[in-house]
Amino acid sequence: MAFVSLTEMKDHLRITTDDDDAMLAIYYGAAAEYITMLTGLADSIDPVPFAIKAACLLILSDFYENRLAAQADKLYPNGAVMRLLMPHRVWE
Repeated sequence: MAFVSLTEMKDHLRITTDDDDAMLAIYYGAAAEYITMLTGLADSIDPVPFAIKAACLLILSDFYENRLAAQADKLYPNGAVMRLLMPHRVWE
């Protein structure tokens, strides 16, 4: 089980074709690694908390919408992602 499915990713990003599926898989992998690194949770948890799903979709949106090498705007860390993930962090 993944944090979010390909269908959820495509619905969130309003993608209706399969053209970007390979790129979405790469972005999902990076998002899942980030979430796992920050929280200690694996993407095999079931059920996936809504906050984790939301954070994953926000990270994927950032990756997808800012995928060009040259960006006119400065990118900033997404505070919402941190607020969603921190309560799920596993402290050792």
